[in-house]
Amino acid sequence: MITKSLFEKTRFPPYTNLPMKLASRVPVFKRLFSPTSTILDRYCFIAEILDVESRSSGPYHTILKARDYDDTTVTIACSFPKQEPMGLSAHQALLSAHEVLPDDQVPRRGMCVFILNAQTQKIQLEAATAEGDGAGNEVDDEVVGIVLEDVTRLKILGVNLKTLIALNNTICEFTSDRGGQRCFGCRQRRAPGSLDLCESCGFIGFCADNPDCERKGRGEQRHDGHCQVLEDRDMGRLLRGEWDDLDCFEWVVFRLPGDQDIYL
Repeated sequence: MITKSLFEKTRFPPYTNLPMKLASRVPVFKRLFSPTSTILDRYCFIAEILDVESRSSGPYHTILKARDYDDTTVTIACSFPKQEPMGLSAHQALLSAHEVLPDDQVPRRGMCVFILNAQTQKIQLEAATAEGDGAGNEVDDEVVGIVLEDVTRLKILGVNLKTLIALNNTICEFTSDRGGQRCFGCRQRRAPGSLDLCESCGFIGFCADNPDCERKGRGEQRHDGHCQVLEDRDMGRLLRGEWDDLDCFEWVVFRLPGDQDIYL
C-alpha cells in the first residue's frame, strides 16, 4: 500500500493556498477548479494550535490561533451551534470521540487541528475588553481567517505538528513500494508478499518469516505508538487518499490514552 503524504499541497494545502469563501450564489467549485487553483475539490487543512480563547458572547464561542506547516499563523473562529442536534453541547461534541476528556484539555495548545475543505474569509471579532481606543470604548477587530461552522469538519489530534510530520514521514517511508516495502523491524526491503501487515492499522509490515521483526518493530521501533493514531478511521482515510469517504470526520477528537506521547 502506498500512503499519501499529509503535507502534499494539492490535498493538504497550507493556509496561503486556501480558497477564499465566495458569495453563496457563486458555486465553490468554480474557484476550486479555476486555472489558477493549486488544490483539488476535496482537501484538508492542518495546523498546530498555539492558543485557545473561549468567549461567552458574540458570534464565535471559541477562537483558535494556529500555525500551519509553512509557519503561517491562522485565526480559526468556531461558530457551530453550542447545542448540537444530537443533544450534545459544543464542548461535549468536541470531546465525543474515543474517550471523554476534561473541558480544560480539549482543544489546547500543542494539538493539531484538521479542517476539511477550509476556506478563508473576513472575521469580525468583537473586542474582549473595552480598552482598545484609549477612551473606554469597545473596538472591533477584523481579521482574515477560517470560520468553522460545522463541527463534523473538525478533527483534533493530541500531538504537535513536529510529531505529526515525523509520523507522516515514517509511514510514507515504510509503505512505499519503490524497491520493495520495508520491514519495520529489521528495516530491510522485501519482495511483495513477504511482509505481514499489522492487523490493527494495516499500514506497517513485518517480515513474515521472522517473528523477531514484529517484536522489535512494536517495541524498540515503537510501532505501537504509531498504531494508536493509524487505527483511527479518519486518519487512515487521509493517509490512504480515500477522499470519497471524507465528506465529514467520524470522530472529532483523537487523544492517546493517558495523554501519552508518540515516540518516533
